[in-house]
Amino acid sequence: MKIKEKYLLMAAVMGICTAGISLNCVWAADASQQTVESSDSDEYLELGDSEEEQAYRKFLENGENFSDVEDLGTVMCAAYDINNDKTKELIVRGMDSDNAYRYLFYRYEDGEVKSDGSMTNWQNGGEGEMYYIPDKNVFVVYMRLADHKEYKIYQLKDTVEQRISIHRQSLDVQGADGKYHREYAYSVEKPDKNESTKTITEKEWNKFESALVEIPFYDYTVKADTQFSEEQIAALKKSLGVPDEIIVSCEAGEPFYWEAGGRWLVSMGLYDENGIFLAGAEIDPDTLELEREIAPYNVDAIAGQNEPAQQSATTPFYGIWCYGGKSEEDADAYAQSMRSSGYDAQVFVTTDWSNLNPEKFYVVTAGIYQSESEANAALASAQNFCVDAYVKYSGDFQG
Repeated sequence: MKIKEKYLLMAAVMGICTAGISLNCVWAADASQQTVESSDSDEYLELGDSEEEQAYRKFLENGENFSDVEDLGTVMCAAYDINNDKTKELIVRGMDSDNAYRYLFYRYEDGEVKSDGSMTNWQNGGEGEMYYIPDKNVFVVYMRLADHKEYKIYQLKDTVEQRISIHRQSLDVQGADGKYHREYAYSVEKPDKNESTKTITEKEWNKFESALVEIPFYDYTVKADTQFSEEQIAALKKSLGVPDEIIVSCEAGEPFYWEAGGRWLVSMGLYDENGIFLAGAEIDPDTLELEREIAPYNVDAIAGQNEPAQQSATTPFYGIWCYGGKSEEDADAYAQSMRSSGYDAQVFVTTDWSNLNPEKFYVVTAGIYQSESEANAALASAQNFCVDAYVKYSGDFQG
């Protein structure tokens, strides 16, 4: 679906260095201010076509790192050769429940993606920026708190190692005339928090800052392995109260981040051999814990699904909205094309429902669902037809 069409649909329905190395090796880089976002270099594009980047793409698409990021929000990724070994590393960044940024490092070796460890940095007034110094095997993050600024300098060897940190503290110093003026105190600190014998001057600090080049991070869609095994499906059946003798299939959507719980969840549903929804919930795909929108097995509710047209005439429902427009004829044609592909598509008028657009649009839903979890469980299937389909409650009938 084109971007313009996507927004029309939504509008219609919703209204550095080791301790033994001189600091000079860090300052040695070109001191001119550099940016990378508009660079033509392959280093700064989103995952490209190199062997390792293709492996990283598959690694992310298959959700193989889900357990590493399931408690992180605002997850992004970058690929850059941060240790100058001629092979790019994968860096995944996200924010944990303490509002600290966690960086996860992976390398491609012997045909596999392997973990190189992680590091955490709380960053005030930033968005988790990470920097490198051209031609130096170091990368840098910073932290600012009031009048104190700190750069932590790392290397990637067999794992992530912090080498040193450098600090600048702002001081208000009273002069002989009784007036206060601003001065800066600089220091170098070892990873064990003991002050180093190394020193840094204001000139060196400024040269260091001007040499930093930011590594750009890009959004990516967090994936999880939602192809549940027979044992996992049996566990979900038990948790949701589905009788053992009923043969079920399991459908699950893409992971979404639950801010309040600080974790990623997936919506899943269990269906019988006739495609009737039996039970579902929003779950932790790693532990299979039922977290939200829990719809346990209910015989009466299932029986009611055999009369969808009567039930949906005036009863509020959850829809998977796929189309919106001003022409009833176009909406009918779209719905028919969906039905031809096996969806129970229906056309509604937005002004007939309290939670849809008060301006009159003809909108198409891929089906009618009595719970949000049921609709979310079927969303992935609908998105095979309409990639921008989404779930929304109809509100009360007012037609």
